[in-house]
Amino acid sequence: MNGDAAGRTRPPDKQGRPDGRVLLEMPDDGRFDTFKQMLKDFEPLLVFLSGHGKYHDRSAVDQDSYAEFLFESDGDGADPVKGADLAQAFGALPVQCVVLSACESGMSASDRLNSGLAQRLAVHGIPHVIGMRESILNLAGTRLSREFCDAIARQERLDVALQRARKAITRPLAGVNRMIQCLNLNVRLKT
Repeated sequence: MNGDAAGRTRPPDKQGRPDGRVLLEMPDDGRFDTFKQMLKDFEPLLVFLSGHGKYHDRSAVDQDSYAEFLFESDGDGADPVKGADLAQAFGALPVQCVVLSACESGMSASDRLNSGLAQRLAVHGIPHVIGMRESILNLAGTRLSREFCDAIARQERLDVALQRARKAITRPLAGVNRMIQCLNLNVRLKT
């Protein structure tokens, strides 16, 4: 049991963590079945999914539009998981926020607003879902995740953390030109 500032005790959570501490779980296995099992075993409050997303707008051919997130397959390829199936994986878990660092993960059709990944998760009952309306560079996704996590670690509110993360990706290639110049100079010096 852990005490708070007023001396009250609180029981540890399911994983035995005292209140206010963070436990980071990152699987080496990127399959959807592994993800579902980790959700059940770990019961996280915050979930990051970083990878590839795709929105399929089928409204022009009068079919249902849908979005997918690509997990690893059992073989060499990818396993596209539709938004409805991804939302179902969360079941009745206590997840409070999902960050989808994936292209088009926040996109949906204007006439079918619940067809996107982020929208499916929100309709499923996850209070805070963050997704990308457009394609993003890997570097931008990494910077977004890093700044968001840093802000959360400083115990900033989710909306503040998101604004800091958005600011961090407004110039995703800042500094890259200088790095390329240094690499080119290094190559010229060695030849």
